[in-house]
Amino acid sequence: MIDFINIGILIFLPFLAKELVKRSSFCSRLSPVFICYAIGIFLANLPFYPVNERQITQIFEASVILAIPMLLFNSRLTDWPKLAGKSLFSFLLAVVAVLICAMLVPLFFRELKDVDILSGMLTGIFVGGTANMQVVGISLGAGHKTFIQLNAAEVAVGGIYLLVLVSGFQKFLYFILPKYQNVLVESYDNSVHELPYHPIKMKNALQNILLSLGVTAFVLLVCKFVFSDVNHPIFIMISITTLSLGLSMVPKINTLPGGYVTGEYFLLIFCAGIGLLADFSEILGGSLNLLVFTTIMLIAILILHIALCFLFKIDADNMIISSTATIFGPAFIGQVTGALKNKELLVPGMIMALIGLAIANYCGIMVAQLVGFLLKSL
Repeated sequence: MIDFINIGILIFLPFLAKELVKRSSFCSRLSPVFICYAIGIFLANLPFYPVNERQITQIFEASVILAIPMLLFNSRLTDWPKLAGKSLFSFLLAVVAVLICAMLVPLFFRELKDVDILSGMLTGIFVGGTANMQVVGISLGAGHKTFIQLNAAEVAVGGIYLLVLVSGFQKFLYFILPKYQNVLVESYDNSVHELPYHPIKMKNALQNILLSLGVTAFVLLVCKFVFSDVNHPIFIMISITTLSLGLSMVPKINTLPGGYVTGEYFLLIFCAGIGLLADFSEILGGSLNLLVFTTIMLIAILILHIALCFLFKIDADNMIISSTATIFGPAFIGQVTGALKNKELLVPGMIMALIGLAIANYCGIMVAQLVGFLLKSL
């Protein structure tokens, strides 16, 4: 009976979280990800609520694998070249800043357990988003306790940065970077920037789920053929990412509504599952070094990104939007462009965020491997 209760919560909680954000003025200030974590953690710490850890782990790992193709089906690779020059260059500088800092900062935290894996996971989230952090972590064999503690640290640090972004950071940057020069940006397909919020039909959701299942099944068959088993998570995750990006070039798949929204729903199942496996002792007992590590990583990335933008004469607005696209992902682009009063960068910002989702898995796994190699060599 408990097993069915857990399954029901994992299925229903993402829907509840999205409805709360949509209908409650208080919850609208939060994200569905945060709500799923918070309610999951609350339930996990009720003394009378037993949790089937094995079952929940299997469900949330499967949900991430299914989410990745759906998040990437609408990536619109053909739109990437349409980015305005400074927007694209600022985005590239943001990614470079993440990669450099993610490889250098861990050298000062060698005592931190699994710092190479942590670096890869932070690269995933600081280039793409929460989904990428989870994929990188699963690929590298991170435990659920690592997910909980690292996500808690990232939410705390990232939340402070988001407040800074929407409350005067633009004016501060004007002392360092030039102001944005208005340019009439080509109006790409409006569905690009409406992607995370667009309502979908059940038929479209099922089509996306079936496509994602097909991609996953095909990759598992290839893995079985090549390695004689399916115990190669890095190969599986990279293959799913690559195949999904390839399929996004197919017009019928690329224009199929609901890919991002359905993928986000499965991602929220993961968040709810992680919450159900948490308890307050694990969260409160999290390493202070992990919080310090995450904080220094983000500050280093921002300083280097600003320095690179100064060096290459990138304006303040493009710096902020490219930083938002990499660190926070598509869902926050509208909020930040609104705070900047610069809707011209809405579509470029969405495209940058989708590129981040597409490349973050590769970047995260690469960084983890390189950091591991550097630490062994020094």
